[in-house]
Amino acid sequence: MLQRKISIISLLILSILYGEQLHAQFYNGSQQDFGKNRVQHREFIWSSYKFNRFDIYFYAGGMETAIYTANITDELIEETEDYFDYILEGKVQLILYNKLGDLKQSNIGFTSTEEYNVGGVTRIVGSKVFIYFDGDHNHLEQQIKAGIADVLISQMMYGGSWKDRVKNSTLLTLPEWYIEGLISFYSTGWNEDIQNKVKDGILSGRFEKFNRLSGRDAKHAGHSIWNFIVERYGESLIPSIIYMTKVSRNIESGMLFVLGSSLKNLTRDWLNYYEDIYHGHENLSAPIHSKPLLKRSKTSRVYSQLKLSPDGKYAAFATNEFGRYKVWVYDFEKNRAKPIMRFGYKIDRMTDYSYPLLAWNPKSELLSIITEKKDKLLLTYYFTKNKKKNTRPLHNFQKILDFSYSDDGKKFIMSAVNNGQSDIYVYHISKNTHEQITADIYDDFQPRFINNSADIIFSSNRTIDTLYFSNMSEKVHFPITLGKNRDLFLYDYTNKSNILKRVTKTPSLDEAQPIQYEDNHISYLVDESGIRNRYLVEFDSVISHIDTIAHYRFVSSSTQITNYKRSIIEHDADLQSKKKAEIIYINGKHLLFVGSLSLEESKARGAELENNSVSSPNKIHSNSSNLNVEVSDDSQLKRDSELRKQKQIEEYFKDEDTEGKIDIDNYMFEVEKEKAEIDSGHEQELNQNDSSSTENDEVARGTPIIPDSLMTDDFQPKKDKLVRVITQLLKPTRQWNYNTAFSTDYFISQLDNRYLNSTYQKFTGGGAIYTNPGLNLFFKIGVSDLLDDFRIAGGARLSSNFSNNEYFLSFENLKNRFDKQVVLHQQSFLTFKTDGTGVKIHTYDARYTTTYPFNEVMSLKGSAILRNDRNVILSTDRITVQEPNTYDTWGGLKAEFIFDNTISRGLNLYNGTRYKLFFEWYKQVDKAETDLYVLGLDFRHYQKIHRDLIWANRFAISSSFGDNKLIYYLGGVDGWLKPQFNNDVAISQDEDYAYQTLATNMRGFWQNIRNGNSFAVINSELRFPVFKFFMNRPMKSDFLRNFQVLAFGDIGTAWTGKTPYSSDNSFNTDNIENGPITVRLTHEREPIVAGYGIGLRTRLWGYFIRIDYAKGIQDGISQKGLFYWSLSLDF
Repeated sequence: MLQRKISIISLLILSILYGEQLHAQFYNGSQQDFGKNRVQHREFIWSSYKFNRFDIYFYAGGMETAIYTANITDELIEETEDYFDYILEGKVQLILYNKLGDLKQSNIGFTSTEEYNVGGVTRIVGSKVFIYFDGDHNHLEQQIKAGIADVLISQMMYGGSWKDRVKNSTLLTLPEWYIEGLISFYSTGWNEDIQNKVKDGILSGRFEKFNRLSGRDAKHAGHSIWNFIVERYGESLIPSIIYMTKVSRNIESGMLFVLGSSLKNLTRDWLNYYEDIYHGHENLSAPIHSKPLLKRSKTSRVYSQLKLSPDGKYAAFATNEFGRYKVWVYDFEKNRAKPIMRFGYKIDRMTDYSYPLLAWNPKSELLSIITEKKDKLLLTYYFTKNKKKNTRPLHNFQKILDFSYSDDGKKFIMSAVNNGQSDIYVYHISKNTHEQITADIYDDFQPRFINNSADIIFSSNRTIDTLYFSNMSEKVHFPITLGKNRDLFLYDYTNKSNILKRVTKTPSLDEAQPIQYEDNHISYLVDESGIRNRYLVEFDSVISHIDTIAHYRFVSSSTQITNYKRSIIEHDADLQSKKKAEIIYINGKHLLFVGSLSLEESKARGAELENNSVSSPNKIHSNSSNLNVEVSDDSQLKRDSELRKQKQIEEYFKDEDTEGKIDIDNYMFEVEKEKAEIDSGHEQELNQNDSSSTENDEVARGTPIIPDSLMTDDFQPKKDKLVRVITQLLKPTRQWNYNTAFSTDYFISQLDNRYLNSTYQKFTGGGAIYTNPGLNLFFKIGVSDLLDDFRIAGGARLSSNFSNNEYFLSFENLKNRFDKQVVLHQQSFLTFKTDGTGVKIHTYDARYTTTYPFNEVMSLKGSAILRNDRNVILSTDRITVQEPNTYDTWGGLKAEFIFDNTISRGLNLYNGTRYKLFFEWYKQVDKAETDLYVLGLDFRHYQKIHRDLIWANRFAISSSFGDNKLIYYLGGVDGWLKPQFNNDVAISQDEDYAYQTLATNMRGFWQNIRNGNSFAVINSELRFPVFKFFMNRPMKSDFLRNFQVLAFGDIGTAWTGKTPYSSDNSFNTDNIENGPITVRLTHEREPIVAGYGIGLRTRLWGYFIRIDYAKGIQDGISQKGLFYWSLSLDF
């Protein structure tokens, strides 16, 4: 704390000492605004349900999901509070999107331009939780838990109010693995997918280099660390670790105080723990014998949808690399893969891996591709013979999860999402119509036609085998029991029976991706022991009993047929070509395998594994070896059984004796009742809606809590948490329209040396030093509505003498496709003419900007500008006292084309490309022949050399022309704390300059080593984060984590005339006047200058500090070296 106070006092002293001399660059070719876009393809009309502890916001098509969310959120809030031993402050706002594609259209968390702020931004996230429905209610629940945990942990760390967050967030920076890993661990637990990723990270050695992890690897590593802490020390210590981290403002201290182990020792023990476990499993697992289909698989790509063509000639698959997906077709004869479709751009934001979907038509060489583009579902046919594509829309579905063809190729079956439910549909291609197979709250996935398209096999979390047509917005007459895992079910498509045949019955395991091997043989994946392997199930019907007719029962048996080291992510099989395919994640890559399909070999492999005690079908499928679903007349017996069970329930609740019974399982002590009073109004809200509802409001009430004695023995939620039982499905009748309300979004308070608004500085005469604001106090606050569609920002820059202050106010409307912004800005600064006369310039300008995004990385921006400059001559003698104030009023237009697909790899470290092409026109509104035109380009590319070693390059060029011009001063760096101006380089008196600006970077020289109405510069930097690159353990020092060493080179020039070498270039001419005689001298000097050197970068006290040492080269001669201290980001 003392060290921080000393640091702040030091910076304040610097601002006082150099308040009039310390300068930074103004708007110029270096500090350009880039940024990505959000594209709204349609308008969302929002509604809400309001409760005591949370509100749910939704739009058309999301009401059913909102009702489901309302019925589980109170319980999830209580669970989260109990887990972290902390009570949430205020309400939680749940913002529900129907699908991920809609969420990606939203402005949630969107920043339109990159901040060059070096002191950091305190973002006030508040209590917003953004969730979307992907057809899986378990995943929806995990999102809600993760969102609530995120809000709660944020309150624990930084406080509940925005004032506390401003105070604490600047003093505590938490790494990605800590927060993201903890939230992931709490919300999803320890499942097969996480274990597969962690196992691969441990055994491949990637997790040993802990400090180098980012993105998904950092999240998975953090997940495993928290799991290790719980296994070793107990989950009750997690709240204490968070609290001590907050108190000490250090992760190391938090771990040491609570666990008695330093972070270094903890990570060592963590690695040893998992290595001991996984190396043992690795020795027992069979290796993968076949060679991968592709010679090289990129670690940054996610491979999916591996599908085999019926003729065996091709295999199709999809890749997704940071949001840019491609569809490939592999030719087995040519042993080569070729991309046939691509879409999207590689950007760092939430990626939708659910598209594209692929399926081969069995009757032709036709590959079908389902994609989502501009909020529309598209079905594309690709013909392998002529390489042509044909695209048609798919209507009446919110989202399609999976599809496959029937045997005749005239229809396909799919799992699709509508109105908050994932159901099964059969789509008739020629008629362009569909029939719905299932229509209930249960999640139905991965349907396939089998047995000559007479039956449909699919995976589902349903716990009953009777089909009911209902949804969450309707009254439900029985308790809803949703399984946490999935089983396999068989539907009689020929007879349209509403009684399903259960193929598996394993509540503790998750079975998925059923595909047909042969008639009455199905292969599927199951996650036993944390590894997802392939199983083979054989089913048949046998006589159960005979009375007047024969009664049959459905019998199935399963056998494990693979025992891989890693989980099978996806698999496929084709009966015509007798091939099978698999995708396996190993050594950080998705590998594709294709082999021969043989039922006999699979059975033999299963028998071998069973003999070696690897497979244990009786244990895994303890209830599935003789699964019975009565058919024929027994279907009525099944329905009668359901009616008898329902009657039992009704009689139970009519029994008066039950009113006085004590529920020993749910008994609550008085102390617990006090805590329960916080959210006791939730049930009343669901029954009575909210305090504003009238007495006539009604709700649809479900069945009350069902006693355990009336539940099936297979599902006991209180014991194993394998199911979620919704015992009261309640629908609020009061639905509120969304009204715009604002809350604090971010706050900035820092010492800064930049102007607030990007406007050119007025030119005050030849030889004038380029004026900069100095190191001043900078305050900025931003507020936004709940959906971030409307934003208001205001700021002030207060100079040390409180005279040269600056203010601005901004309003943004981002709701529709066109983004709109209005900015009002006022600034004042003091400058001097060549004769030493002081001039105080007051600038008032208004700007209206509209942006049209073509996609997420490309946009067109247009601005209309009105500006007024009031020039006040400082009174120092009688002459200056009589000087009147002058006023210049300018109007202008600006057009910008912006491209930005960069991905951040750390502070001031990027991958990708961004550029801007812009054109500006200005004119004084009250004077003729005052046109000023500016045309410019700023192009930047960041190339990864190795891991985080980045080679950054920039090319910038700009020129002004017209009746008036803009002068560029070449030299120096951005954010230079104590710049120097070169007065030896003359400024042309023949040019009518109206404004001035800097052209940077040109290290090795002072400002104005060259000047003119045009400039061009090339900057090249090799950015090397030393400690981050070499250290494998977590670093607790923010200084070391962001420490970078640079080697750089700059080359460029500024000129007047057509080219730098033109004879009329003012740089090469001097005019010497002596009375009536004027002598014009022409020089033969090299207009291009260069500089080279080394630099250091790091973040200190929250500020990104840059130190450069450079030597300039002029006329082929190396100049004396110069040091540069600056505050800025990028170049």
